[in-house]
Amino acid sequence: IDIINDFMAHYKKHKYNTLGLFAIKFNKELKRKYKYACSQFVAHVLLESGVVKSLDKSIWLTKPDDLIDLEGAEVVFLGQLKDVRNDNIKVITD
Repeated sequence: IDIINDFMAHYKKHKYNTLGLFAIKFNKELKRKYKYACSQFVAHVLLESGVVKSLDKSIWLTKPDDLIDLEGAEVVFLGQLKDVRNDNIKVITD
């Protein structure tokens, strides 16, 4: 959660990695400071938080389909991304 809080606290410096999407299509890494495509962001958070120890590929080449079948993965949030900043987040727990 700390890493997500850090992203939220510094949201103005973080941008969408549009060029990175094109790079992924051609299997090229395009590392851009403070810029992530959605799947790159999720991969980064999973690795930095220790939820996963490693991925099959660099976060800069990660596509949404790469995240679906991660071993031990479970849904902890279901909703729209805009709701992450609200106090009414519903976290799914067993």
